[in-house]
Amino acid sequence: MAAKKKNRSSSNDRATTTASAPAVNTVEKPFVTTDPAIVAKVEAKPKPAQVTRSFWERAVIRVAKLVGSLQIAVIVLVVLVVVLTIGTMVESWYTGKLAQELIYRTWWFNALMGVLFLNIFFAAAKKWPWKKHQTGFVITHIGLELMIIGGVVNSLYGVDSIMQLVSQETEQAVNEDLKQSASSAIEIDESLIEVTWPAKYKQNTRRYPFSPGTLSWGSSKEDNFKLKLDSMLHVLSWMAHPFPHGWSANLDHGAELEILNYYSHAKLDWFKAAPDGAKDTCIAARIELNNPRVNTKMDFWLATDDPRRSYRLIGNVAMADLLTTHSLSPQQLKEFTSPPRDADRGEMGELVVFFDGKPYRFRIDKFLKQAPLPFTDGWAGQVVEYYPEGDPKAPFDPAKKQPATNPWVQLELLPPGGAKAIPVMMGTRGQAGVALGLPEQLSNRVQVWYHVPDWRYGLGDRIRGVLQLAPGEGGVMHYRTFNTNAEQKEFMVESTGPAPKDKEVTIWGKMQWGLRIPEYLPKAAYYLQPENKRPGLDHRELAQALHCRLTIDKESKEFWLAKPKPGMPDRSRAVVEVGGEKLMFHFGDQTIDLPFEVKLLRAEETTDPGSSQAASYSSFVMVKDKPSKDRNGPPPSEAEYYITMNEPMKYDGYKFFQTGMNTKSLDPDPETLRPVAISTFTVSSDPGLMLKYLGSIFLAMGIVMMFYTKKYVNWVLNKINPGGATARA
Repeated sequence: MAAKKKNRSSSNDRATTTASAPAVNTVEKPFVTTDPAIVAKVEAKPKPAQVTRSFWERAVIRVAKLVGSLQIAVIVLVVLVVVLTIGTMVESWYTGKLAQELIYRTWWFNALMGVLFLNIFFAAAKKWPWKKHQTGFVITHIGLELMIIGGVVNSLYGVDSIMQLVSQETEQAVNEDLKQSASSAIEIDESLIEVTWPAKYKQNTRRYPFSPGTLSWGSSKEDNFKLKLDSMLHVLSWMAHPFPHGWSANLDHGAELEILNYYSHAKLDWFKAAPDGAKDTCIAARIELNNPRVNTKMDFWLATDDPRRSYRLIGNVAMADLLTTHSLSPQQLKEFTSPPRDADRGEMGELVVFFDGKPYRFRIDKFLKQAPLPFTDGWAGQVVEYYPEGDPKAPFDPAKKQPATNPWVQLELLPPGGAKAIPVMMGTRGQAGVALGLPEQLSNRVQVWYHVPDWRYGLGDRIRGVLQLAPGEGGVMHYRTFNTNAEQKEFMVESTGPAPKDKEVTIWGKMQWGLRIPEYLPKAAYYLQPENKRPGLDHRELAQALHCRLTIDKESKEFWLAKPKPGMPDRSRAVVEVGGEKLMFHFGDQTIDLPFEVKLLRAEETTDPGSSQAASYSSFVMVKDKPSKDRNGPPPSEAEYYITMNEPMKYDGYKFFQTGMNTKSLDPDPETLRPVAISTFTVSSDPGLMLKYLGSIFLAMGIVMMFYTKKYVNWVLNKINPGGATARA
């Protein structure tokens, strides 16, 4: 028994020793034989041909392996994550448009995406020929490539534009080039410079695309403007445009146009003192209005170089007007500061003619086409016509209602002895005190002043205050204000005197506006005042502007252009005369034609409860296809759609997003008294969208195939744990 136990113990010890001993790796020895038949059979098999590659082929293969390596993929992805983070910050702090310009559509971002594309391509290509278990891997890489190609297609051929429509086509809307229906949209990133030559040239109108970008730039230092950017935008701007900005175009016929400076934000109608010897000068005055009761401050210029710049509406409740292009004589200034009341002027106003210093008064409604009024030395004057709207083709007609929106009077000076009458015209709005057509030999004997019948120029009771300016002798600007007199209930003169330069004066009765005129320039030159504003954002009182130079035969002239904007004066055109040629320039928007027409039927704005803050915008539109060129084709279809901030309209490959609404810039419809809204849509088209969708599908399929295919999972497990467990069927 003892012997048996001992044997069992020894057996257990051996088992324990065997179990605890480390495993010994056995290497399978290669099969070796000296059998002549087998050796001959092996040697008879054809050996694979050795491929001899050139230096360039080997170099290309090495580069392909490097570009498709995992190390390059990791570096590119890390850089891409950092760039996308910065892009998200720019979009959040500024605008998506600025992020597009400084990041997503730059040369270096395209280069980064190109490296990523090549990395994905060569990562898959270097595994050629592909095995069955690599199917998911290949499909995944194809999906990634399709997504990148879709983004490139969208960047090259996508549409990103805006459309503005009004709910009613009132006269004011038409004057500001706003329509109720449109079949084109304005490209956000593209502009257009139009040049018109004299009619003697063929193709006298030519158009030049112009892409200025979002940030101001330029080479001219004369404007004393320096763009202020934070450090991040400054670096991104330099990376996007490492070389100095500039733009020029050969206009043919020896003419060249240069853009010296582009300003993303500029004040229109700004003036500075004209240099000595300058020819194109005007009178200009800078106006500062302040109303702390409604927290409103206004700073603008009035000038006589253009009738549109001689007056300005102030919040649809008041107006300012610079009346004349020259300094008034003491007699004219007396009439300016002491205007007659309504009962004395009559319904057509009063004309005052100073002949040899003596005043002769014509109340137009009593002297129109009546007997002449005698002057001294046998001269006489006769009022022959009255134009209430300033249109020579529309004289006064007692049977019609014609408001005095821009009244003019025609007077005939009758010389002694029955000589031929001398017709002269008198008006206002930049031409007050000027007798157009007056011969030079009578300029020292005749002076005129016209008191208009309506200080509000037909705008009615909604205008509660009027400010008028006129320069006097000695370089002094004078002012007068009109307001409804509380006691006499008449809209009449309120205050007059020299313009306040340093100290603010209170005007317009209960409205309590403060007036100051800090600058008066008897000889002024027009230019645009650039402003440093937050990049990418739109400001209602500012517009894009260009400082240009035209050169013809070594003769140059600089001028300004501003892109038109609803509710602002149109400064988009300029006529420039250089080298014996007169050219007209226009700075406007580049448009794209749509295959259909959109009409705004109704616009709605909802506000938050208990406040005037807008909560949402919505528009009801009608979409109508353009007529077919085939006369026998089907009639164009029509359909109504509802667009709101969260529900875009999809039609014929385009998307319409409701991005804004303005119900305050335009006056109500005079017939229905309903407010007129300006509805703004973003119009976009993404031709690469299907490629992106297809790429996403391929990417999902590839991932599923990679991680749920049995052989591929077994291969992964074997790599992790050689000789370990395998996936079960």
